[in-house]
Amino acid sequence: METIITHQIESKKNGTKIVRNFFFNKDKTNYMVLANSYFTKDEKKQAKLNYEFNFSAREDLVRNLVKHPFPNWNLKVTFL
Repeated sequence: METIITHQIESKKNGTKIVRNFFFNKDKTNYMVLANSYFTKDEKKQAKLNYEFNFSAREDLVRNLVKHPFPNWNLKVTFL
């Protein structure tokens, strides 16, 4: 079970409260280690290589868009 602690940071003029929530787990489970335990070493290595390849492909796309002398501003690009 988890415990939620809410701190009010500020309130707006219309009465809306801006809060920050903190969640604390009562059990001492390390969820990052648990999530990583589901994957083999080879799967982790392949995921890292895929991430690095996709990141370099995005960088190349941005470089090509910036170099273009007359950019088409109607082009929609989504970076993940």
